[in-house]
Amino acid sequence: MKLRWFGIVGVLAALVGCVADVLLLYVPNGAYEQQDYLFFQQIPQWRLTLGHYLGVLTIPLELVGFWQVYRAIETAGNRYVVPVMAATVYVMVIGVAYHAMVSIGGTVMHLQRQNVLSQTAFTSLFDTVKFYFEPFGAVLFILFLFISFGLFYIIYFRKTLYPKWVAFFNPLFIYLAIVVIYLLFPQHIGSLLMVAGFNFSILVLLAISTVVLWEVE
Repeated sequence: MKLRWFGIVGVLAALVGCVADVLLLYVPNGAYEQQDYLFFQQIPQWRLTLGHYLGVLTIPLELVGFWQVYRAIETAGNRYVVPVMAATVYVMVIGVAYHAMVSIGGTVMHLQRQNVLSQTAFTSLFDTVKFYFEPFGAVLFILFLFISFGLFYIIYFRKTLYPKWVAFFNPLFIYLAIVVIYLLFPQHIGSLLMVAGFNFSILVLLAISTVVLWEVE
């Protein structure tokens, strides 16, 4: 079975993951850097629900695409490859948990907007919900850096099935490009890419990998 089929599944899963992120988080003027979550007030409940389920059900399938990546870099040796791939599996698990709990935060924000909760009750509940998911964000960031630097080192400096230029399409570099776009164009396209950044960076990596390995068994 050609490796491209694993890549295609991963690419499709990452694409749906991007759609889920957009449904869950995107507004044209998100001001996400303020971290006040007020953007949730502009997102209807149906989007929170659909984004929640699409992400939870499809993001794990991105790991199918990473089987292709593993097969491409396994010649670099287990000493380098195993830690990076183990971190990739782990970050997907944490990422799905984070995605699921963010939707709960959005629902709580809706309750506050509808005056269902008093300000005191809302503050207490929302702070508790944030305590459940925000630390996962830090874990995701640290693992994201480790995986990205690991892939860059393996692909650029070790022997793999990839040409060395593929190293520059690792998730961190793609995400940094998204940050620059967001800073230049914070509304619309910038916000759209920013909320989908994690899954979009994986989408680009898996798409490049699939094209490069298209004929490889």
